[in-house]
Amino acid sequence: VPVEAAPPVEQPSSPAPPAPEPAVVAPEPTAPQIIEVILANVQPENTREQSTTISLDVSQPATVVIARDATQAEFEAYWGALPTGVIFINPGGVASFGAPIVNGGEVWELRDSSNAVLDGPTIAGVIGKSYERNGVANGAWLAADLSGATPGRADAELPRGIWITEWSDADEYEMEFIELSIR
Repeated sequence: VPVEAAPPVEQPSSPAPPAPEPAVVAPEPTAPQIIEVILANVQPENTREQSTTISLDVSQPATVVIARDATQAEFEAYWGALPTGVIFINPGGVASFGAPIVNGGEVWELRDSSNAVLDGPTIAGVIGKSYERNGVANGAWLAADLSGATPGRADAELPRGIWITEWSDADEYEMEFIELSIR
């Protein structure tokens, strides 16, 4: 006589334990890494190098606009509002003979405190033009009329480092500027 198997006995089931909540971990703050950089006009015809030494925190990405001789309010009234988070620097005005002075023929270089070149030399500028970087190569620049200047909006895709990303002449010399990008 065949033996029938007994039907399975159902065990009372308990609900599965809830999945643990994912832990939210705040990123560790990055300690500032301040370096001194020298922005220099190194054109061969220049009998007196125009340069400005500034301190930059390179621990976080940033865009830096260095104006010739304007407050941020004056600069934004001329060029338009800078994007949130842009670092604005006025290094000391016309009397300092520092950078940026844009009178045509400028060739810019960015150096560290030991004079090692970080970026540049750029192409030579022309009076009445704005220059925006469009690549890594030192010759990768687009020239535009002054109305094409976009201070504070470094758009080029660049690897980690400090880069000169734009510079511009201006109808009012105090509004001349150079833009740096920290990646």
